[in-house]
Amino acid sequence: MPEDNLPQPAESAQPKGDSQVVTKETVSKESVQERDSRLKREEQKQEYELREKEAAARHQRLLEKILVLVLIIFSLTIGAFCLYVSLSTRFSQDEKIWARSSLGTIIGAIAGFFTGKSMTKSNTS
Repeated sequence: MPEDNLPQPAESAQPKGDSQVVTKETVSKESVQERDSRLKREEQKQEYELREKEAAARHQRLLEKILVLVLIIFSLTIGAFCLYVSLSTRFSQDEKIWARSSLGTIIGAIAGFFTGKSMTKSNTS
């Protein structure tokens, strides 16, 4: 019967001049120890939820950092190869054009990614 532990309003009449002012006071059926215990459990639950949210946010940031690192390494590797092809004399002119085009696309994508990231952060701040 959880309803028994809920605070019940009690009316009291206080005389004020010719009229009476009716106020409602809260009377609780739970003891001081029960109330303190309940408040402590609620506080611990809130702290737990906060720590859980912080841990989830740290994990998400770690995953994003790993993804960005992998993409940067991949882009730099492909970019270095394209730069080598475009500057080398061992490859044909068509391959050099392809490599320069790919290199420009990679540089543009990296610049767009970081510009988009900074714009997103500045809009949310």
